[in-house]
Amino acid sequence: MIEVYTPDQRLTGKQATGALSEASKILNAKARAEALLAAAKAEAAAITDTARQKAAAIVLQAEKDAEAARLAAEQALDEMQVALRKDLDGQLARELAAIATQLDGIVLAAFERLVGDIGAAPMVRAAVLHILRTNPQITASRLRVAACDLESLADLPVEVAEDAALGPCEAVLETSHGMIDLGRVAQLSALGSAIGANGATTYPERGAA
Repeated sequence: MIEVYTPDQRLTGKQATGALSEASKILNAKARAEALLAAAKAEAAAITDTARQKAAAIVLQAEKDAEAARLAAEQALDEMQVALRKDLDGQLARELAAIATQLDGIVLAAFERLVGDIGAAPMVRAAVLHILRTNPQITASRLRVAACDLESLADLPVEVAEDAALGPCEAVLETSHGMIDLGRVAQLSALGSAIGANGATTYPERGAA
């Protein structure tokens, strides 16, 4: 089939060449645009991915920092509580010691007033009976006292003898383990030692007179 062009529809060779050149330029521009668009999309995706990774790293680091801060705060609080507890324990111990000292003084003063009111005989009697009852291994042979205390202590289960060298409120118990001072001063000293040690009363030994 033979196509027939009108003079206006037919292109000269130069015009055809120009049209082809323009079409080629358009195609090339379109290809470059598509390539640039693809590159831009790829770069944008890479930037987005990097930003997401950085954001995730920042969040993770923030969580780690928050956990470390929490642990440090808890440790500091524990250390403060331990220090406070030690300080309170020390303060309480000092206050209790001061109170105990005051009570010791009160007890000793009360005991001394009691001895002054009732005399030395009941005190010596109680001490002798205490020693004999709590120390069965000790054999008591004689209690030496001042003349003024001789009659009031005569009924003890040991020999009671007058000792001119002893004054009122003084007494010495002769035993198989040596001599034990049971006088007023010695008893107060023994009571003070017992209160301080919170233990049993120990009477001081005394050399032979």
